[in-house]
Amino acid sequence: MAHRTHHRHARRCPSGRTQHLIDLENLAGGPFPSRSCALARLDEYLAASDWQPGDLAVVATNRWLHRQIAFDLPSHLRALPVIGKDGADLALLGWTSAAAVARRFDRLVVGSGDHAFVELVAGTTTLGLPAWVVGVTGSISARLEAAATRTVVLDHAVEAAA
Repeated sequence: MAHRTHHRHARRCPSGRTQHLIDLENLAGGPFPSRSCALARLDEYLAASDWQPGDLAVVATNRWLHRQIAFDLPSHLRALPVIGKDGADLALLGWTSAAAVARRFDRLVVGSGDHAFVELVAGTTTLGLPAWVVGVTGSISARLEAAATRTVVLDHAVEAAA
């Protein structure tokens, strides 16, 4: 007879897996970057965040930007087109919680400098997991940077759409 053991807090993912939450508008410097600049910034984020196959990456953008880049996004990204003020922040924060990250992942990386992510980052580190922030020079909240275990700064702005 087969014996099965169920652990309430058992991980359902491979060890070393990361949850990425990416506010592309924040990283690109605004809601209307050119297609090429938005995609270049996304590539920079993926390199700076140490993205690995098997990680869960969610990128939120306004609907205009989503239409510009949707067919060029890497297949490993989950895209969330959003509307409204702070739509990307709200969608990404609604995607997960510190407790959910701790249950399913070994690390959190937030691709935004927005202070809206302070509670999630602080909660994740309180649960013993590293929480990184990847943001742009001059746009990373001091409270967010203080809550993070590591901050990676992308040092240049991208061009806006013509």
